[in-house]
Amino acid sequence: MQLFGIVLLVFTPNLRSAIFKNVNIYKIIFLSIFVFLIALFAQLRNTMGGDLYFVKECLSVLFYFFSAYAIVFAFKINKKDFSFVYVLDWLIIIFLIQAIVSFIFFFSTGLFDTYIGILKAETNQGLLDRTGLLNKRLIGVGSGFFSGVIKYGFALLILTVLPYLEGSIIYKNKTFYFIAYVIILITGVMTGRFFFVAIFLAIFSFILLQSKNPFVGIYKLIKIFAFSIPVFILVYFIAQYFMDGDRLDIILNFVFEVFINFIENGEVGTSSSDATISMYVFPDNLSTWLFGDGQMMMTDGSYYMGSDVGYVRLLFYFGIISTLIYFGIQFFYYKILKKLSPNKQIQLLFSMMLFWIVLLNFKGIANGDPFLVLFLVCLVYINKRDSYYVK
Repeated sequence: MQLFGIVLLVFTPNLRSAIFKNVNIYKIIFLSIFVFLIALFAQLRNTMGGDLYFVKECLSVLFYFFSAYAIVFAFKINKKDFSFVYVLDWLIIIFLIQAIVSFIFFFSTGLFDTYIGILKAETNQGLLDRTGLLNKRLIGVGSGFFSGVIKYGFALLILTVLPYLEGSIIYKNKTFYFIAYVIILITGVMTGRFFFVAIFLAIFSFILLQSKNPFVGIYKLIKIFAFSIPVFILVYFIAQYFMDGDRLDIILNFVFEVFINFIENGEVGTSSSDATISMYVFPDNLSTWLFGDGQMMMTDGSYYMGSDVGYVRLLFYFGIISTLIYFGIQFFYYKILKKLSPNKQIQLLFSMMLFWIVLLNFKGIANGDPFLVLFLVCLVYINKRDSYYVK
């Protein structure tokens, strides 16, 4: 996608001019380069032979512009006057395809084995080590475990806002919209239990979207939950038909472990959350607190200091000063997006996406950069095109 975007950038001067003459593009490019440089600078303190993991992650943001450019080109060819809602609709379709692929792998382990057989072991060792979890978790193509939770969280937030956006083709077909919502919910919780946080964010968003009276939103939620109970009972019986009872019990115990523990022991927690809490380790010297150790991953693929928590990993990588700068820049990114869209519902969506990223880093390292860059490039093009039409 990125290579195709580079080629298009050369041969489509009008589109290039419409997008890359906007100052907001260069603000994010400049800030992305700045984050890349402070990540690179952290390597000066690395005494273990270098760790370019986060450096490459920061550099990837710049390359996302090329794939986003290719996507805008494809949208423009398909629908000249496409809107931002059109972009969100297509994202949901892609999420649904990914969910279907995950379910196919879940029910056909032979196909999943074929898939992992073509993966390069050195760069996918984390996935290969956890393939046994397929008996109770969904694993897709590039959307397994925590990375999948990140993406399906974005999908759920988008679906929650779509009914309040004019021109959504997905919401126009209410049955399809409802099925899509149920699929994303089930796929999300079966990918990772931190997805329940995204569900609470979606509920909060739904209440805020009732601009005139939030209590109306709470009343609507009660009605939705009441209607959803028979739906999920139906899903349960369908699942029983397609899989043996033991596997279904394993899945339900995994997904609802936090609620089961609360009912049985009065404690809120899971084996995963307990392990995460144990990963909250902190530097034992002022130098690391301020500037980090320049290390995030060990040479054997394990996490530096044994922690997978996002904030802890960033703290040990380039210190508290750079960590605050990094998240300050993330806030600025989404502030730019909100300025580019006058729609209050879309602005709420961006706020919830940023909040989702902030919460995700209490569990693991996360960012929404691929989505952020795509949204930026799309909004810049749409604003430029529409202003041209007005003139």
